[in-house]
Order: sequence, then structure tokens, then C-alpha cells
Amino acid sequence: MKVLMIDTFKNESGSAIVAALLMGLALSLAVFIAMDNSLFNSRTMRNSRQYIDNLYRGETGITVACEENRTTWLASASNLFQLTNTVPVGNANVQITDENGNPLTVASYVIARIEIAPTPGTLSDSFPYKLNHQAPPPIGSKSSVRKFEIRRFGIRSTVQPANTLTVESGLYKTFNKY
Repeated sequence: MKVLMIDTFKNESGSAIVAALLMGLALSLAVFIAMDNSLFNSRTMRNSRQYIDNLYRGETGITVACEENRTTWLASASNLFQLTNTVPVGNANVQITDENGNPLTVASYVIARIEIAPTPGTLSDSFPYKLNHQAPPPIGSKSSVRKFEIRRFGIRSTVQPANTLTVESGLYKTFNKY
């Protein structure tokens, strides 16, 4: 007795279980795709949050560098005239206290002069912007070009402990020429 394919499809005794298995396979595949998509989104959000935290830590390093060094390198022009581009103006770690009261290093910073032609291999040479260290005040600063001058500096803050992000900032200080 020869069984034809057409006869097999007309026999409905096992078709319900085959349909149920196909539906189960389709649903399993849909659940797997949804879980994979959810895990991908979770990883993306975690990485984004980590990047934002590191950016805040880098910005904290820049802010602390300005605040802690305000009385030294921003205090008078005589301090600035003696600086060379081979020695950092400021160099320190930024520490905060975590929720358990333990000190936690969040960033380290370096402050260096910005120069148009720095000595190769120095801190000033490592900054991407090349400008004159000493210059007239910018337009709109309400400082007279005859009576005032500015000094340019760069601050590099590196997120600790993994050195995962570096934030750079440039700043200038206006000084009386006399």
C-alpha cells in the first residue's frame, strides 16, 4: 500500500500537535528576540550612565583645579612670569568621601601654560591648542589693551582610577600691566 503526500495532509489526526509545536516555536523565537533586545538596551543604558558619571568626575577635576589653585597660580602676575612650560603649574588628585566615609579619588589634574611654540615633549606641547601664552585681553572683556594683559593656561583632568576619560579646558587670567 502506497501512501501519498496528499493522503498525509488529509489525515488530520496529528495536525493539532504539529500546529501547537509550530506556535510554540514561533513564541519562543519572539521571546528570545525580545530578551536579547532588552539586554542590549540595558547594556547601552549602563554604558551611557557610566560615561556621564566619568564626565562629571572630569568636570569636577577641572573645577577643583581652578578653586584649589586660585590663591597660588591665579593670585599674581609675578608667579606666572616665573613659570616655564616644562613644569606643571598645578598637579594633584581630587578626592571626595564616599557614603561610608572613605576617601575616593575621582580625578587627577594637570595645569600647564598654553604656548604657540612649546618645547616638544612638554606638558604645553601635549595640549591640542597652540596660542600665545601672553596676549591682549579679548574683545568684549571690558579690559583696556593698554593697561591689561592675559595669560593662557590649559587644564587636563583625567578620571581615576581607570583613566577612562580625559577632559580638557582652557582658561585665561587678566592682569594689570603695571
